[in-house]
Amino acid sequence: MKGFLLCICLLFEFIATSQIQHGFHAVLDSKGGCIVTLNNMKIHIDPATGGRIDSLVLEGRNILTGKDKHETYWGSTFWASPQKTWDSPNMEALDREPYDVSLKKDRVILKSKKDPKTGISFSKEISGDLLSNAFVLSYTITNYSGNTISIAPWEVSRVGIDGLTFFPKGTEDVWGSMEPFTIKEQGMVWFYYDAKRLPTKHNKFFSDGTDGWVAHVNDSMIFIKQFDDMLLHQAAPNEAEVEVYTNPGKTYVEVEVQGPYVVLKPRESSNWKVKWYVRKLEGLDKNSDRKKLIDFVRTEIRTQ
Repeated sequence: MKGFLLCICLLFEFIATSQIQHGFHAVLDSKGGCIVTLNNMKIHIDPATGGRIDSLVLEGRNILTGKDKHETYWGSTFWASPQKTWDSPNMEALDREPYDVSLKKDRVILKSKKDPKTGISFSKEISGDLLSNAFVLSYTITNYSGNTISIAPWEVSRVGIDGLTFFPKGTEDVWGSMEPFTIKEQGMVWFYYDAKRLPTKHNKFFSDGTDGWVAHVNDSMIFIKQFDDMLLHQAAPNEAEVEVYTNPGKTYVEVEVQGPYVVLKPRESSNWKVKWYVRKLEGLDKNSDRKKLIDFVRTEIRTQ
């Protein structure tokens, strides 16, 4: 009898493990966080802190930075652009306060409160693209104010230092204080993090992109963001499609992408999607032949 019960327990454990390892699966943990698994990848969402994603894990390794690197700016978040107009980092209701969370069969839905200053709210949906083995992050901005506003979506993901960020260069020159630390080659913009060369201050560069992707390599892991490419004139004022920032403490890098700057009348919403791929680089790293890295990314995102 004991042997039969043991077999039954093992069977249920196998089924549960299979459901988690294969396909899309989402559960709430004991602390109110949300664990989302897609095949061999896993993300953890913190609904209590702006609905942020605090980890993006492949084979036990998290490519995002945590509170140990900065107590306020950690994980991956969503802001409104342009920063000067909306003062995005200080939108506590949208970036730091609790979101309502609900789990559906094929997605996780997170909803913010209304920001008291701007009258806007965010919703985020995380689902999985099984064909391309990628997470899909869908963002909605809704204007609950009584005024017509202009706004752009902005995804900010903090990753570790000492890596490489690259993407296809757009039509205009790269600009910003960190532009001298970039390399333009093979139709790409390349940024190799070098703590010895970077000034101990807020550093950033801005760039139009093309083809709709940006990649970041740390050790043998690559994180790819894919999104709808936009034209140069669609960017928010003094902002860009791709932005990269490094903090004065030299503890993290922000890989940022923005969507089109749109006009929202009262009660109107805008929607925008970013797809996340995380892969292990077999035989490649940040110092590998650049063409091989480009080919790797293009092969991965072409599988969708």
